[in-house]
Order: sequence, then C-alpha cells, then structure tokens
Amino acid sequence: MQARLRWMTAGLWVSACGPLPPESETAGEQTSTATSATTGDPTEPVTTGPTTSTSETTGTSGPPPECQSDADCGGFCEYCVEGECYDAIGCCGVVPNPQGELELRCQGYECYADDECDDGYFCEAEPGWCQLIDPIPVCERQPLMLSAIPLQGSPSAVALADLDGDAALDLVAVLPDTGQVEVMLGDGLGEFAPGQLIPTELGPGSQRLAIADFDGNGSPDLAITQHSPVGELSLVFGEDAVFAAPVKESIGTNPTHLWTGDFDGDGAPDLLTRSDDPSQPIALRLGDGMGGFGETLGAPALSGVTFAAAVGAVGGEATRADLVTAGAGEQQLGVFELVPGLGLEPVQQIGLTSDEPPTSLVVGEVDGDGAPDVVGHWAPGFDLLTIWSLAQASPTLRVEGPVQLGPVADVDGDGAGDLVTGSSAAMRVIFVAGGTCVQSHPLPGEAAPALLASGDVDGDGKADVLAGAADQPELTLLRSGP
Repeated sequence: MQARLRWMTAGLWVSACGPLPPESETAGEQTSTATSATTGDPTEPVTTGPTTSTSETTGTSGPPPECQSDADCGGFCEYCVEGECYDAIGCCGVVPNPQGELELRCQGYECYADDECDDGYFCEAEPGWCQLIDPIPVCERQPLMLSAIPLQGSPSAVALADLDGDAALDLVAVLPDTGQVEVMLGDGLGEFAPGQLIPTELGPGSQRLAIADFDGNGSPDLAITQHSPVGELSLVFGEDAVFAAPVKESIGTNPTHLWTGDFDGDGAPDLLTRSDDPSQPIALRLGDGMGGFGETLGAPALSGVTFAAAVGAVGGEATRADLVTAGAGEQQLGVFELVPGLGLEPVQQIGLTSDEPPTSLVVGEVDGDGAPDVVGHWAPGFDLLTIWSLAQASPTLRVEGPVQLGPVADVDGDGAGDLVTGSSAAMRVIFVAGGTCVQSHPLPGEAAPALLASGDVDGDGKADVLAGAADQPELTLLRSGP
C-alpha cells in the first residue's frame, strides 16, 4: 500500500492514500459531480461522491444545500463541494472507534476488526472490508454405512443405552401415538433384536426421553415427559431390560426438553425440563437415588425471558451438571448451578462475539482438549456456529444449509467429539478437531435433535449414529463398522 502522510502542528492529523475497496463494491458507472476531487494538488484526499443529493447547482427548486463549509459535514474526512458533502478515501485522523477509544482511522475502510462486521462476516486486511465467511468445507473423513431399522410406530425421541448389562448398546424409541416405548436389544455387532413394547400410560403428543439408573439397582430406567399443562412424567423402572409398570409423576408445565444429570453432586441422577411456559421455563426435581424425586425447583432469573438451553458440566466441577443458557435478555452465555433453597442461580457469564445470541446450544468436548465445550448455533440469514472452549470463543463457523444441533460423539475415533446435526433430509457430522469439515448423509426426512442418538453399537471404538424423522416409522443407522 502506498501512503503519503501529512502532519500538522495544530493537533494530530494525517492524510493518506489507502487501497480502494473491492472491485465489486466500486465498479460501475460513476457520475462526476465534483471534478476538483480528481485534479489539482496530488496530496489532497480523493472524494468519492456526494453522501446526499440536492438540486442546489441546477437552478431548479429543491431542498436547501447540505452544507456551506466542511464543518457542516458529519464525517471526520468529508468535504463540502458546491453545497454537498463528499467522502474522502484515504483521509485519516485520530477519532473514536466503535468502543469509544481513540485510534487512527481512515475514511473509506469498512472495518478495522472482525467484531465491526455483521455476524457471518470477517474483516479482510484489517483495515479493510467485511467479507462473508467461507463455509465449512465438505469432506468424507469417516465412511458410514446406512441401514434401515423398522419400528412399530413413528417416534418422537430415541436413545441408546445398555439396558441389560451385556456391554452392548440397546435402542429405545418413544412411540407417542400408542403411549408406548419400543425397546430393541443390541448384539454389540450392529444388529438389534425385534422390539418389545413397554406402556407409558401417556397420551398422544410431543414426548421426550431420558435414561439413567434412577432407583440405584444398577440397571437403567426410563423417564418420559408429555407436553401438557400438568407436565406429565412417566417413570419406567427396569432391571436387566425387564420393566415394571409405569409410575406417573409430574414435572413443570408443557415440557419441551428433558435432561438428566447430577445437579446437586450427591451421585443420584436428577431430572430437568425446559418449558414453553414463560412463567416457569425451568423445572428441576432432585432424585434420591431410590426412584423418588423431590419438590420442583426452578431458575427464577429465567422467568419471563427467551433463551436457549443445554446441560453439561461446564462450571468447573466434572461431577455436577450445570444449565447453560444463551439470550435470557443478555448478550452473553449464562452458567447456572444449583444453590440449596434457591434453585438454579447464575454463577458465570461468558461473553458473546455475535450481534445475536445463539438460538440453540449443546455441550460436549469437540476440540480435543478434554474439557467440555459449549457450541452455539444461530441463523441471521445463514447458519453460524461458535464454540466456546474454557469460556473463550473460537472464530465463527458458517455451515451451508440449515443446522439442528444433536449429540456430540466421537464418530471418527480420534478421541475428540464431533457434532452430529440434523437438517432437511440429511444427517451431517461436523468434525472440529484435526481440521474442520462437514460430512453429509441423506435421510428420508428431517432429523430433529430429539431423533438423533449416538453410541458405539458395533464395538469398533467409534460412535455410530441413529437418526429418525417425524412421521417415519423407521430409523436410519449410520455406522462405520464392518
């Protein structure tokens, strides 16, 4: 870049010639309304054209002149020519930046740092112009074989867990239309036995699933919620994949999400729901380790606000689950922990790098450092991802096409988790560690997050993926084993 500097004794002032904006932004027919901008003293700044248009010099009626002198123009490098203000490209001065700090800035540049560009753009050259982030490249890092698993109904949620204690993952699918769950025992080689149907005594509608050993007998149990005003909860206790009659409980109102984790650190799994009821958006019931649950606790700070949520151990204690939120009326991530007698309270805030908060979150280790990360997704016209590792945000990633965040699982066996995502008629895996890229596989329908599950079903040490679609009475198994 060529530059000419002019210093004046009456305060710091610089005039410099800088690079022109990208061709796509400056090319095309231009009207010469100020010939003095391109002639005369070569050290004078170059004007680019009027910022507004008047008819002052044409002799026709119109608005009054925009300016009488340079002082009437708003920019630090604007000039008044024949009643109109013109920008000068390359003119520099010490002025406040967007954060209010004084620094040397030059007219004609769009940005000086990435955070001065809209979401999804970065500042090229710094100073320079805002450019759209390149999308994550497509790859075929881990070949996956697809096979169909028929079900006895259309599922609303799926999960993988070792129900019978044989070290092989089994399949659980919630069938809301019939008020049942279908259990299919796995053989550890990628195959599943015909399903058995277990009643939940819940009516039709949106239902969610969580699996943990709630009664402490060493075998996983099932918790299923119903989206209803009373927050119906069906507990199905199991022992070696033999299940008792359901026990009906309640949790929150109109639950839309269900998680299990140890929020109080006592070693017993608890249940937490997210609701679409703004007066009680979070409901937490602490498990006693014997199949019972305490009174409902909430998160008072989240009442009446809009937010995205996920659960994971991000607050520093690996044995305790935390609630992570985005939005909640703040331009930051919030980490909530259980405070006895009060419920879930904010204990940490993590800054955002975007203009908008993420609209969905997931927690899992994706960058290979062994610590849980927070992944956020939002779509201001195109789909963007940000990963927070140890409370520090990485550069924003752009994904071609829509994204719905699913589980984090090590699909390629490199020791780091990968993002399993749903989209329109496809399941995609986004690999982060070892070079970011995305691998896509077609599906018969749209895979929502509740219809994505992952785990090693064939014993090859790599996570396989189960994907379902709404109104489809089958699942697709994507696995890497033989």
